Amino acid sequence: MSKDVVLEQTVDKVKNQQDTDDKDLTELAGYHAYKHKSFNESDILKVNGKDFQIIDLEYNTNSGMEALTVQNMKTGEYSIVYVGSQDIIDDWILTNPMLLSDTPPQQIQDAIDYYDWVNDKIGEVSSITGNSLGGALTNGVAIEKPDVDAVTLNPAILPDGMVDENKDYPNITNYFSEYDFLTLVETGINYDHRIPGDHYTIRNGVPQLSYIGSNHTGYVGKDKDGNFTITIGEEGEPGHGTIHIAAGDHIITSIWTGETLYGGPSELININKDEMEILADGIKTYITERLNLSSEYIDNSIEIVEHESEQFDQRISNLQQVLSDMIEEAADASVLGDIARTGTIINQVLDSLIDSIDWIKEKCELLESKLKTKPIEIIEYMTSTEISISPLLDEPKRYLENFQEVVNDLVDGINELITDQVPTLLEGGKDAFMDAVVDELIEHYNIIETNKEEVLNQLVSYENIVRSVANNFHKVDQNVATSVRTGTGMDTSIEALEDIETITLEESSYLTSGLSIKEIQLELSHAEISSQLTGVILVITEVLRQFLNGIDIALKAVLLAIDKATDFTLYGNPVGKIVSTFTDFDDTVKEHVAEIKEPIENMQSTVEGISTALDNLEANLPQVIENFKPYLKSAIFKSESLNNMRLYNIAAQAIFDDMEVIFDDIVYQLSGNQKGYAIQATVNVSKNVRRNISFLNEQVERVTV
Repeated sequence: MSKDVVLEQTVDKVKNQQDTDDKDLTELAGYHAYKHKSFNESDILKVNGKDFQIIDLEYNTNSGMEALTVQNMKTGEYSIVYVGSQDIIDDWILTNPMLLSDTPPQQIQDAIDYYDWVNDKIGEVSSITGNSLGGALTNGVAIEKPDVDAVTLNPAILPDGMVDENKDYPNITNYFSEYDFLTLVETGINYDHRIPGDHYTIRNGVPQLSYIGSNHTGYVGKDKDGNFTITIGEEGEPGHGTIHIAAGDHIITSIWTGETLYGGPSELININKDEMEILADGIKTYITERLNLSSEYIDNSIEIVEHESEQFDQRISNLQQVLSDMIEEAADASVLGDIARTGTIINQVLDSLIDSIDWIKEKCELLESKLKTKPIEIIEYMTSTEISISPLLDEPKRYLENFQEVVNDLVDGINELITDQVPTLLEGGKDAFMDAVVDELIEHYNIIETNKEEVLNQLVSYENIVRSVANNFHKVDQNVATSVRTGTGMDTSIEALEDIETITLEESSYLTSGLSIKEIQLELSHAEISSQLTGVILVITEVLRQFLNGIDIALKAVLLAIDKATDFTLYGNPVGKIVSTFTDFDDTVKEHVAEIKEPIENMQSTVEGISTALDNLEANLPQVIENFKPYLKSAIFKSESLNNMRLYNIAAQAIFDDMEVIFDDIVYQLSGNQKGYAIQATVNVSKNVRRNISFLNEQVERVTV
């Protein structure tokens, strides 16, 4: 039998759009089930534009098993919704642990009994559903009742031995959310064989710990527009928006038949005018709607990146301020309190020390004049001893002046590093950008923006092409009718469309390493600032330390000279002893000596403080370099902003992935129908759209991973 004959005999598989489908069941399981205690019988639940009436509520069983029965008000179908874990004792303590064992908990038997009761007393049950523990109850029932359709969302496992691994359980479908912790663990420890039926991963949710709950249930509370969304960023901030996370949004079904597409393409249908109109309507509404949503996500990402770009000067300024503070805090002493800015404090200290040297020198000269009385001068001459203290102060003064010059070199070096070199830490990237990561992201996003607009525009043309084919089908039908009526032969081939130009999207040479560009930039920049800081600070502080040692030695020499001169004058000769005995010369000299030594000793303390500050700066420098890294990372691209950008991109990619599945089915259906050149042209366009979506998906992936 020819393929054409088979297609002509194919029964129209288009599903009644009001039938209860997997999308409805997952929403009932993941959202409405957890609100069941606020419901009353006869309440109406709005689910994907359909009305479901609550027929029965069950939540007072001894085991804790909870469920509700709803009826699709258009089709009359009955569905049982088993409720997931809520009660701490009955669910978390008594039931969930038993699922890990080989003993079925009482809730599973109660779930089966409830199914039987509904089936006998209310009406034939068409489908059952549940999330988490509710999913385990659903699967437990479905094993015993192979005629009922079962749909679960992130189900818990069944007790060991309940699932026959040699059976297929075609009545059971399990959806695993990509970021659900429960099914990830179950799969990770190889327990997924204890979940019967088909397993399909859907790309709802976001990879963030704060959304672990909604990733598991597949839903959150509805927003003001009635959508299941999570908020990204703060209101008024760039990129503020929402991401739709409803699990049902990512259960992909055929445009024509309503069949889920995770097990492969849908069953071939007979392509005719009506089917092409259905496809055109699907392109205009569902497909365009979903791609417009992905476009919004990308636009929010772009807004975040553009804001980072606008904040370039502020990011640099913050980075400079942080490094200045860290360097000064590293010294841990007020004497170097502004070493990374003006050096005013240390210069004031050094100026004061130099002034003190001059003052001490004057006092020493006065002391020398007092010590050099006529009798003492005779003794000096006779013993070849000279009392000379003040010239010794020239050496510490010279050291202090040299030290001050080098300190200013240090201040200038740190300033130059912070002012001129810190901005270069953000430079780099493919085109040697001033703002390496952000600028490369912007260039890549410019290409994405152009390409996504091309895809959205192509959808409009694609819809028009499909409608043209539908119209051609209509003309053929009219020709056939005329042929039958008149008994004359007519051309029943579908009119070929004009050659349709395929669209090629723009390549991007950016972000070939994806978002690892940030880590690459961070490591390179951190190594550079580490080298520069070490070079500037450690080299100069080593010179400063030599001067400080010189100052310390020189001051000790002055003190020693003072002590020797005093001892010699007062006690080291007979004249001095006589003068000290019969006059107040001794007390006068001691007062002058004390007056001179005190500022010198204070100066020694100050020098020691400066030395300690330099020690601290050197010792803490490695920690400064390490602590600077997170700030550098944030300056390259703020982590929170980058994370929000990624979340939007992940959401956009999830839609692209779904659309690829949709178009695979479209191409399969159109390719399976030999209806002439017009259909083949539509196949070619469909393939081109699919390739472009995949191409765009790959480009968005670069700003995601």
